[in-house]
Amino acid sequence: MAYDTLVRECERLHGELAQARRDGVSRAAPAARAPSDVAAILGRLPRPDDGDSGERRLNLTMKGTQFFALERLVAHFSLSKPAVVERLIDWADDTLTKSLYDDEAAFNRYIDRNRNEK
Repeated sequence: MAYDTLVRECERLHGELAQARRDGVSRAAPAARAPSDVAAILGRLPRPDDGDSGERRLNLTMKGTQFFALERLVAHFSLSKPAVVERLIDWADDTLTKSLYDDEAAFNRYIDRNRNEK
C-alpha cells in the first residue's frame, strides 16, 4: 500500500515536471531566469579600439573548470574566446574605475601604468 502511494506520487511529480518543461519553467530561481548581468556584460559592444594600444598576445593557462565555463559562455553568447575575455575585463575595469571615483589617490594608483606594466 505504501509502495503504491509512492509510485502514484512519483508519477504525479513526473507529470508536473513534464508540464513545467512544456511551459518553459526552469528549476532555477526566478532571479536566475531573468536577464542576467552577465548577459548585459557580454551583450554590450566592446570598447572602441584605442589606435595607440595595438594588440597584445596573451598565453593563458587555466583550470579545467574555468576553461569549460569559458567554452559555455562562448557557445551561449556566440562570441569568440577573446571577445568574452575582453568584455569581462572591460566590465571589471569599468566597475573598479567607477568605484574609485571619489578617491583620487586610489584611482591614480590603479591607473599608474608604471606599477601595472611588467
